[in-house]
Amino acid sequence: MTLTIDFRELPASPIHPTHRIWSYQDQPTEIRGFWYAVPNEMGGFLSSQPNLKSCCVGNHKLLHQQIRVYDDLSHLKNDHVVSLNGIFKIDPRYNSEGQLIQLYILNDVKEVYKESNIGWMLVAMFLLIGCVLFFKKFNH
Repeated sequence: MTLTIDFRELPASPIHPTHRIWSYQDQPTEIRGFWYAVPNEMGGFLSSQPNLKSCCVGNHKLLHQQIRVYDDLSHLKNDHVVSLNGIFKIDPRYNSEGQLIQLYILNDVKEVYKESNIGWMLVAMFLLIGCVLFFKKFNH
């Protein structure tokens, strides 16, 4: 079973092991956000925010709203909404100055393709137009 997580559920700092977010640890998880590739590296970040400037991607102040992905998703376009499915991990990492540089990661990632309802919408649109034209013809 795949769990669904929302960025609003992600705490802003490393969390006590009793926090409910730990129930997602090492679980297949789906999350929707904006994709940002990391230049000259494989992978990127899934973020809760659109239109991030390069200085904000991976910024330590926004890490709780960005999930690091190390898988090759080079086919994805930057700043586009995607749903990703992978193994969620709480994995805080610090640089040599003790600054938090990573909080959450998603491993073994695959893009989730949602079934489109455009076919049914087109059928409904043509039926609606047909009904309008039909009744318009008989009302004159």
